Amino acid sequence: KEVSEIVFGFILLLTPITLGLTSENALLRISRFWIFSYFIATTFSTIELITGEKLESNYTRSQPDYVFDQLFLVSTFDNPNNYAVFLLFCLPFLAYQISFSRVRTSALLWGSAILVAFAQIVMTASRAAIAGSIVFFLVWLIFRKGIVATGYIIVSIAAISGVLFAAVDDSKLDSLVIVSKLANSAEDLDYGSSRERYNIYIDSLQMVADNPLFGVGPGQFSRYISTQPMPYAVEVPNPHSMLFEIASQYGLPVF
Repeated sequence: KEVSEIVFGFILLLTPITLGLTSENALLRISRFWIFSYFIATTFSTIELITGEKLESNYTRSQPDYVFDQLFLVSTFDNPNNYAVFLLFCLPFLAYQISFSRVRTSALLWGSAILVAFAQIVMTASRAAIAGSIVFFLVWLIFRKGIVATGYIIVSIAAISGVLFAAVDDSKLDSLVIVSKLANSAEDLDYGSSRERYNIYIDSLQMVADNPLFGVGPGQFSRYISTQPMPYAVEVPNPHSMLFEIASQYGLPVF
């Protein structure tokens, strides 16, 4: 499965180049495909918010009942983190549409879609995707507005957000998974998933150092950890990161 994903990724990368789809019109068509996918996923996540029901998947079947008392979005994906990454990839394509907006109303609509996408990223509770979207917004605003204007925008957003959070009932905020994650962030860095991922990433880098050219082999991450001396003893099937997964299992040339 992983080998086929790598091969498919190379094909996906080479196809636009070999077919000459590098013009601005081709980029616009590609962005519209992403936007179409975004609106489909957003439709399902909206239904999810209204009804409280999630599509059945391996993720939902494996979670205990109390998890679903909290507010998080999965949409049509098998994991909230995967949905968050998809939304993060959608942000630049949504922003790209603003440059083609000839009337102010159209630009405002696309801007609203970007804010909705960011709100959905927050509700997936993926801290990495939230951080990535903030970086995207900063870079985008600086290039469009300049550093000074960006500073005013950030201060305004912070002030408005503070007022909104002060007006929201605490019990509703507590149901957001991201709120509980941030509230327990200090403990998480010592004992929780953040610490575990740090350990996994260090082990992944050790694998790269041991096997820089060819990696440890497809699907061999957990076997290598269990049979070789590693900095940390973790029991996971993969590194929980596509970048570390490719580098550790396939080597730096493929990475």
